[in-house]
Amino acid sequence: MLRARVHFVRLLRRNPLFALFLASEAVSLAGDWFGVVAVSVLALQQGGGTGALAVGITLALHDLPMAAVRPFAGVLADRFDRRNLLIGVHLAQGFLTVGMTLAAGLGLLPVVQVLILVRSLIAGLDWPARAGAIRRLVPEADLLDANAAGGVVWSVSFAFGMSLGGLVASRGPTLALGVDAASFFVATALLLVLPAMPTQGAGGLVDAARKVVGDLADAVRIARADPALLEVVLAKAPFGLAGGAGVVLLTLVADAHPFAGSGASTLGVLQAVRGVGTGVFPLLAASLLRRGAPLGALWIATAAAGFGGMLLFGASSVPVWFVAGTLLWGGGIGSNWMLASAELQRRATDTVIGRLAGFDIFLVELLFGLSALLGGAAYEQWGTWGALGTSVTAGSCLWLVVHGVAWRAPKASAAG
Repeated sequence: MLRARVHFVRLLRRNPLFALFLASEAVSLAGDWFGVVAVSVLALQQGGGTGALAVGITLALHDLPMAAVRPFAGVLADRFDRRNLLIGVHLAQGFLTVGMTLAAGLGLLPVVQVLILVRSLIAGLDWPARAGAIRRLVPEADLLDANAAGGVVWSVSFAFGMSLGGLVASRGPTLALGVDAASFFVATALLLVLPAMPTQGAGGLVDAARKVVGDLADAVRIARADPALLEVVLAKAPFGLAGGAGVVLLTLVADAHPFAGSGASTLGVLQAVRGVGTGVFPLLAASLLRRGAPLGALWIATAAAGFGGMLLFGASSVPVWFVAGTLLWGGGIGSNWMLASAELQRRATDTVIGRLAGFDIFLVELLFGLSALLGGAAYEQWGTWGALGTSVTAGSCLWLVVHGVAWRAPKASAAG
């Protein structure tokens, strides 16, 4: 762990602009997690039945619109200045979150959900630009450490935002959403200091819209021609397929077994524990990879931790197992995310990475949103095991398909 911290410090000293970029991410993410707790609590309080379906709908409105625009966002990230895209996205989200804060204060859940949908459409433009920006801010030799550092920042922001957000949301969701709104404006101020990041494929918005289908098809053809690249583009999708239902169940577990005071504060604690896992485990995975551990073995370890952790917290009613399960779940997802992101940035060229990153996150969010909807409905109908068993099984099967096809491809090629 000490060696990982040394790598982290050296990375930031060598790349001060990347450090500034990470600071912007940390502020924005911490605010986001305040908002996630707030809207989950609001949905649970005002939804009908057990509240599971209302939580699932709210989470789906948070992810499905983002998924819908991700492929187009990838094209934008390969055609426009990536810094300017990130600035515009953060400002728009800030103003929309102000509206969500006012609606939550009036107890208008449907209005909050509509604003979540609109905000999510805009938020969907950021990830490909973010992935492309990292390539500009650090040299190739630092990409693994940069993505591990991003995982640490995500983890710390997640743990801080979720735990403190849970405490604040236990007194009402309005204040938590207000913090979320303010975080976007602070993050924007930090992004303004970064240099411009124009791309070789710059062009007009109308031109980008006209060529989006052709550009995406071209990017997909490039990935399909390289099984190892295709594997990393698809590597996050299985966890998205299982994760939506998992977050719905985590919200319900916290409400049913509030070992940290209220259901909101318990949800914050559990999500914070999950965040710790997303930060610590990727550092371990990066260290093992640098020491020569096979990438395939690490893919298997992340799946065992991620899916096993979900089953552990979902199958128990004892707080210690809730904590252990969410820690493993977060560790598996975080390590998988770091490995996939670093490999994508290493294997993809600058001219195509935005589109591939957009397709990558499109699949994750599409499957996460559908999983949240189906998980909430399954819980209303069949309870915990109906939701958890279906989602984990589906995610595990997709994982086998993604990695099985990629691992067989070189052998088949050699045989031919």
